[in-house]
Amino acid sequence: MQHYKKLTKFWNFSGYAPRPLEILMDYDGNSTDLATQIIDICARENAQQIVMGLPLDKNGTETNQAMVARQFASVLNRESLRRMGPSFRILLWDERYTSKMALANLKQQSKTGQVSSYELLDAESACIILEDFYNAQGAGAEEVLIDDQVLRDACIQEWQERRQLEKDELDRRNQEGQTSLDARQSAMQKVRELEATLGISLSSKKKKKKSNKSRASGTWQTL
Repeated sequence: MQHYKKLTKFWNFSGYAPRPLEILMDYDGNSTDLATQIIDICARENAQQIVMGLPLDKNGTETNQAMVARQFASVLNRESLRRMGPSFRILLWDERYTSKMALANLKQQSKTGQVSSYELLDAESACIILEDFYNAQGAGAEEVLIDDQVLRDACIQEWQERRQLEKDELDRRNQEGQTSLDARQSAMQKVRELEATLGISLSSKKKKKKSNKSRASGTWQTL
């Protein structure tokens, strides 16, 4: 079960410029797979929330398409909780008239006055939704929440376990790097000790050989 909390808090979104990153097509109707792709992009871009358009009727009532959007928002919310944690949010935003605005914008930008693809129209509509959200500073958005506490706890636990695995892997790589560094430092110390015992500098000897080789090469080139 899901419930929705109307947001009245205001944010400062100055400096943001909405732009499309990718257009994802849901050809097989697999909402879980589509949600996974979206969260992959969010993880890559270090996003903190998703603003999703809610297609209401002209008078503000719910449409069948709005119900479909809410169902997908629920799937997306579970996936984000599993992957991104409880601080990541899914927000619904009234998208009425954005398609018409997007169509008008694209026609104005086009030399032929035509829109080349529906994908381009969807991308422009998404930018307008985000601009409206920014201009209103987030006030009036609906936050998607999970009513089922057992499900919510399970998702959060999976996120915590994922974070722990990532931390363990990072620690392992750091340890391997430190071990390699210690090995190099140990080898250098042995060279210094050998130099002190023999009373010579192995590094200087190597440089001298290299210098002689360079002079010989230079003589050959001169001839």
